[in-house]
Amino acid sequence: MKLKADGSVERYKARLVAKGYTQKYGIDYEETLAPVAKINTIRVLLSLAANLDWPLHQFDVKNASLHGDLEEESNSDHTLFLKSDEGKLTTLIVYVDDIIVTENDAEEQLKLQKYLSQEFEMKDLGDLMYLARSKIGIFMSQMKYVMDLLTETGMLG
Repeated sequence: MKLKADGSVERYKARLVAKGYTQKYGIDYEETLAPVAKINTIRVLLSLAANLDWPLHQFDVKNASLHGDLEEESNSDHTLFLKSDEGKLTTLIVYVDDIIVTENDAEEQLKLQKYLSQEFEMKDLGDLMYLARSKIGIFMSQMKYVMDLLTETGMLG
């Protein structure tokens, strides 16, 4: 859940969800579900960006998501999308209401962003947060995330 500065609930956020095609009419047919990327898929995307020195861009899709219990596992990941066109490669991964995009052509990323913005209300969050690059790879900092969370909730002291 996302909290306001005063500690009250601003909105609930989904984290554990199921795939829509497993829904059964009369049981869970009308539930709202959201995709959750597998950690290995995220690692592959980060590895691709690190090895090819591609940018990582993040978007937040404004939507309402409910969550439910996950009763089955899938061996594939339905949250990774690839587009290849004349040597230009764009990858997109979805995690609930966040999208991460990396590509070898900035113009393709802008086209994708424009198209998605026509379909969904989105907020451009810029470069992927809590990420540091060096010549030896990409590093994600949980320390910065925790410090930002403590600051946001007024619990830093």
